[in-house]
Amino acid sequence: MVHSAGIDLAVKPGYSVRAGDLLYTLHAEDADRFALALDSLDGALELGEPGAAVASRFGCG
Repeated sequence: MVHSAGIDLAVKPGYSVRAGDLLYTLHAEDADRFALALDSLDGALELGEPGAAVASRFGCG
């Protein structure tokens, strides 16, 4: 199966992160598909306070 775009998560929901940490890498076949994939991430990730409840749209929680 060939995918037009994909995401590799560098951290999973619930992991601690700091400013500047890599959260994900987005891959796409071309610039148009990259833009669409980037748009689809809008609101998908949320940084919370330590100990906050964790929810995931990516199914890795």
